[in-house]
Amino acid sequence: MLRRCTLKEGERAALIHMRQRTNLGGVALGWESYGHRNPQFPRGTPLYISTQDDIGEVELDPIAFNGQHSLTASPLRYRVKLNLWYTPEETDCVIHTGHQFLEVHTQVLGTGHMQKFRENNPDTLYEDVAMCPGLTHDPFFVVGNDRSFSYPWHRYYAETDCIWMAIELHRL
Repeated sequence: MLRRCTLKEGERAALIHMRQRTNLGGVALGWESYGHRNPQFPRGTPLYISTQDDIGEVELDPIAFNGQHSLTASPLRYRVKLNLWYTPEETDCVIHTGHQFLEVHTQVLGTGHMQKFRENNPDTLYEDVAMCPGLTHDPFFVVGNDRSFSYPWHRYYAETDCIWMAIELHRL
């Protein structure tokens, strides 16, 4: 997180300016309830999603991006998309898996957790990443030698009222 500074160099940057830090629910009123967008998502979960911005393309090796050892660099092209999420304190944003894109999250406001599970069951938690403002977690996906990827069961859990950014990489 930066304040009162100049970025002199960089290929891409997402700049977020929060005009309002209190009563965050009011910020999300114009956002779509995720339960309305995704019929499989529990409608009673207060999770809201902003519109999605398409910010361009990148080329990267998904194995190296994930921190796995890659014998030969083999970059692929991805379209980068960003969106924001809001949920109030103590919200379980549902254990899930099966993303069709690579994804990491950056915490914008509040404190939350990105969590991994062995099964679709909260009692099987095996990793809990505390998310404070400005933190981007390491990728959760695992990449195979053929560049296919899979996700463990995982969820976002809001400790306080939270806004976080999803950074999605969609293969071209």
